[in-house]
Amino acid sequence: MYVALFGALGLTVFVSRDPLEQIARADDVDLESESTGLAFSLKQYYKQKRTWPWPEGTFSGTSISADDPLLSLNILVSSGFLEQKFLDSANLSSLNIRLISQGNAVEVCFSPKSKEFKKISGCASDSLICFHCTK
Repeated sequence: MYVALFGALGLTVFVSRDPLEQIARADDVDLESESTGLAFSLKQYYKQKRTWPWPEGTFSGTSISADDPLLSLNILVSSGFLEQKFLDSANLSSLNIRLISQGNAVEVCFSPKSKEFKKISGCASDSLICFHCTK
C-alpha cells in the first residue's frame, strides 16, 4: 500500500517537473562534463609542452572531430592527456574549442538545450544562439 502511494507521488512530482526539460538538462550536464574534461586536458598539455596539440597558426576555432587533421585529439590521447573513450563520445561534435587570451588559453563551449543552462550562460530561455563555455 505505502509503496504504491510513494510510487504515485514520485511519478506525479517527476511529470510535473517538465520531463523534456529534465532530459535536456541531463544532456547539458553530460556536455559540461565532457567540455570540462577536454579543457583540463588541453590546459595540462599546454602547461607541459608550451604548445597546443595542433600546428601553430592554423587554428582559429572549430568544432571538434576525432578525425580532424587540424585538431588532432589523438595527440592528447597518445600522450596520456585524454582517454581513448573520449574520441568515441557521441557528444564530440557538439563541442567547440575557442582560443582566448591571445591564444594562451582555451575554452570549450557547447550550445545548451535546457532553460537552466541557458540561464546560467546568460542567454534567454528561448534563445537559439547560446554558448556555455568552460575554461
